[in-house]
Amino acid sequence: LLIADAASKGANVLVALLIARYLGPVLFGKYAIAASVCGLFMMITGIGFEQEFTRRGGIDKNAIPQNLIANHMAIAITSVVSYLGMFIFFSFGVYSKDVVTVGLILGVALVVMRFHLPFRHLCLFLNKSNVTAAIQSISTFSIVVITLAIISLNGSLTTIVSSQLAVAAGILMIWCWWVPKNYFSAQPSTTQLVDFFKKSIPFAISNILWIAYFNFDTLMLSLLRTEGEVGIYAGVYRIIGINYIIGYAITNTF
Repeated sequence: LLIADAASKGANVLVALLIARYLGPVLFGKYAIAASVCGLFMMITGIGFEQEFTRRGGIDKNAIPQNLIANHMAIAITSVVSYLGMFIFFSFGVYSKDVVTVGLILGVALVVMRFHLPFRHLCLFLNKSNVTAAIQSISTFSIVVITLAIISLNGSLTTIVSSQLAVAAGILMIWCWWVPKNYFSAQPSTTQLVDFFKKSIPFAISNILWIAYFNFDTLMLSLLRTEGEVGIYAGVYRIIGINYIIGYAITNTF
């Protein structure tokens, strides 16, 4: 799992640097702007639901199916709010059509990826971290190979982002196929769902601040400088980010 985590974080940096190197700083700037806007608006989907799911699963494993569904429902509700907010923001015409197109596609991909996390935490309860590592490795390998193929064929930035969405959707299907079907049969009540939301708030505050920290600077820079300058800044930041990938993966796994 540690190796898979490090590879996943490294792949994110590698894909970004491939775009910067072969598509140029302007296109990479558009990608970085779209990613930062998506990251900020999607913060609410990282409000800490999977941590609350993990806590509950550690207390009462018999309630795992019910809390798994509650987790997914919470992510679905917040994803709709986040995506609508991002769509309204883009409609003000602050950014170019290319940035908006990439941002909307990338936003869907991030939403789909959010639904991966509850399954990852489910594996903790079932002592199946090897499953998480295997599925995560498939995802990482697929994204890198497809990105390299698209770049070699002179594909567009939109095609690269669309391929990320396709891989995310495919991995989600694998997760749904792997999970026992009886885990999807639970139907939490409205009261239970509200309780699930409330209990996730303590972790939410720190998690949201963490996400904002890594997106706010690029967003603000995009309002003041050209897409090319943003691309150079974001590219350098990705290179520096390589240094903390292994440390992050190790602590995240623990």
